[in-house]
Amino acid sequence: MQTSVELQGPFYYSTLILVILLAIVLVPAIIWLIHIIKGVKLPAFKKKVKVVPPKPVVIDKEKLRRECFARIGSIETQEKNKEISRRKAYILLSETVRKFISRVSGNNASALTLKEIKELDNPSLANLIEQFYHPEFAFDDATEDEMDKAFFDARKVVKEWN
Repeated sequence: MQTSVELQGPFYYSTLILVILLAIVLVPAIIWLIHIIKGVKLPAFKKKVKVVPPKPVVIDKEKLRRECFARIGSIETQEKNKEISRRKAYILLSETVRKFISRVSGNNASALTLKEIKELDNPSLANLIEQFYHPEFAFDDATEDEMDKAFFDARKVVKEWN
């Protein structure tokens, strides 16, 4: 039986379309394999870390004040007994007062310069640290009166600090 309809061959696709589709599939797969072989990790999505605010720390200022007074007394005794030089006493006094201020106020006073300490708006602290600056860096020793004043002023700053 003969029909009037003639069958056509399969639909002909352009080779360009085939090449483009293969490239879309194969190029990412090849890149992925290269990353795996070389050990390069692909960027991972990072989960957002929930920031938990730190709990406020209760500071016993009086206890810190007593510890600081004890340390100043110890430095004074060592200096009077000539166990340490006056220059070393100035350095230890400055370190002690700065550590006290850091622990009480939360500001890292041990890393602050004189200019930055003056900006804290506490004249007695600024004057004390300024008084310590020259003897801390000088090679000559301070007089006995200057040492006594330094110990007195250090205690005064610690006593008056809020």
